[in-house]
Formats: sequence, structure tokens, C-alpha cells
Amino acid sequence: MIARLAVASFLVGAVFVGCGPAKPVCGPSTCALGCCDTEGTCVTATSSSACGQSGAACQVCAPGLLCELGNCRGNSGGGNGSGGGFSSGGGTGTGGGFSSGGGSGTGGGGTSTGGGAGTGGGTSTGGGTGGGFNTGGGTGGGSSTGGGGGGGTSTGGGTGGGFSTGGGTGGGSSTGGGTGGGGIGPGDGGCMILTSFPYTTVQGLSDATNVSVNVALEGSTALELQLYDVDGGPSAYTLSGAETFQNCHYCAFILASCTSLPVPASPNLICAGPNYMGETGNIHITNASDSTTTTGFMNATLSTVHFQQWDFATDSPVIGGTCIVVENQSINATW
Repeated sequence: MIARLAVASFLVGAVFVGCGPAKPVCGPSTCALGCCDTEGTCVTATSSSACGQSGAACQVCAPGLLCELGNCRGNSGGGNGSGGGFSSGGGTGTGGGFSSGGGSGTGGGGTSTGGGAGTGGGTSTGGGTGGGFNTGGGTGGGSSTGGGGGGGTSTGGGTGGGFSTGGGTGGGSSTGGGTGGGGIGPGDGGCMILTSFPYTTVQGLSDATNVSVNVALEGSTALELQLYDVDGGPSAYTLSGAETFQNCHYCAFILASCTSLPVPASPNLICAGPNYMGETGNIHITNASDSTTTTGFMNATLSTVHFQQWDFATDSPVIGGTCIVVENQSINATW
């Protein structure tokens, strides 16, 4: 670990210059996590001015919309629920639970029909605009008369959505709730799902200084597996959900905009991102060399690995960040 930090400090001042392979044609096979701009370049750090996914053409979001995992979505009615509980338009309900709009009753309010301890709402008159834990969520509600738009486990559904920004309309567990719930965000389990990771080249590195063996599958972005202090040969590991860069031995990353691959130390030093850290899932090493030789090899499989957007500068999850699940990926590399 000391060696890992030492190399990280050295790399801060270093300049990485390399000649890579010819630029691949931008499309679904080379730009699964981004969109293709007018120059044919894969844009992975999408924004409202260049939004898209799966190698489609980038689009400009309409005013007032944000780019969320490659889709233009509204930036209101979201947060921890637009006029809703802990679910998209539902949970304890839109217009219910902890949200503005009341408890679990029809039309908002405590546990009684119509809300609060009285008919038609909670303890105040008029409700107001706002809900959940997010200012601006939903219409009506509070513990107010008239509640939200119904919702929760009650009849009426309502408008709002989960923990995600820009949640959908209605939904949740309510009867008659709109067209479904809430956007894609870290709170509602809405990760981007990849059956396998798209790549065009494979690169490996034996790093005796850091006692690591590293392999990167490189496309428009890169999936990298670093094995620290692992003596080679077969092994298996289940990611516990508590992995950080400083404590991981089986380190799985998805990286973007890197100046060099494989990354020999912290990705924060040479990958502008967005970057992701493998937090849960299974890593099976069929066989691998150790870090003492210049040449090496790795044969491994990743199964249902959940990657969380990660700030490697602070070595912690990005607040409100997105997530990616790679269902199955084989790694077979020699160098």
C-alpha cells in the first residue's frame, strides 16, 4: 500500500505521451457508454449539449432538461421523490410517506382517508408546492389539505419519482399511478446494464513496484482489473461493497479519458472520467502470472459486477452518481 501511494505521488507530475492504435469508427460497438459527435468522436462525459448512449448520434437537450445516463430528462419532480416517498411515484407513495402530500392515505395525509388526523389533509391548509426531501418536488402535499396527487399504497397514483432526478410520472405501488416511475438514479437501482463490456484492444502490465498485475480492455472507455498482492495462479473473490482504491486487492474499474492504459496507480491521476469502482459482484481468476516478471498473463471472469461512479481523489462514491452493471465479462490477456 505504501508503494502504491508513492507511485501515485510520482505520477502527479508526470506527462504521459503515447501512440495509440488508429481511431476506431464511432458506433455501438466502440461507444456503448457514450454518443458520437459530428466529428465521429465518442463522447463519454455526456452533457445537455451532447447527450446520448450506445453509440447513437449526440443530441442537444431542450432547455430545462438534463442529460441522465444518455437520456434528456426533466430536472424537476425528482430528487428523493417528487411529491413522493422513497419510491418512483410510490413507495410510501407520491403524495405520501415522508413526502409533501401526506401519509399513506388517498389524497395525502396521515393514516386516515383524505389525510392527517382530519379529513382532506394534515395539519395545515393549502399544502403548497414541494415534496419528498427535495424542494420543488410534486404539486400540493405537505401535511396539507388536499394532499398530493394521491399515491403511496393508495388509489390515485400521482406525479413524482423515487430518489432519482427527473423522476417519471405516477407509478410506485399505487393503484392507477401514471406511466411508471422515476428516471434512472442511484437510489432506485436504475443502473446501465451491459451484458458484456465492448472493447477493441487488450493491454497488460506486470508492476513489480506496486506488486500488481493489471489488464485493461480498451474501447471508447476501458474496463481494468488490477490484482494487488495476489501471488498468481487461480483464485476467486466476492466484492463486498466496501471496496475502495486504498483497500482493494481485486480492483475493478471502468475508466474514461485516460492518457495511458493500463493505469499503474490511482485512476484519478490520469483518467479524467467519469470513472467507476467495482463494489459488488464476483471475480474468478482461472490463472494469472505474478508481478515479478516483465511478461505475464491473466485469464479471468467478472460476473454481475456493480460499478459505482467514483471520485478517486477522495476515494469515495460520487454523491448522486450513476452506476453500471457488467453481467459477464471474460478477460484473456498475455503481454
